[in-house]
Amino acid sequence: MFDRFYQADAARSGSSSSHGLGLAIVDAIMRLHAGVAAVSCPEEGIRFRLSFPA
Repeated sequence: MFDRFYQADAARSGSSSSHGLGLAIVDAIMRLHAGVAAVSCPEEGIRFRLSFPA
């Protein structure tokens, strides 16, 4: 989920202005600060967790 998104087929790009970088950037920043970014799917929805070192 934290990997950069690549659109393989240009015909499927549509009118979206997203480049699929958001979570990849979050993950890179967390790694630079020795932290961890994680995602889980509990019953109430998707939960993102950012853990920083003490």
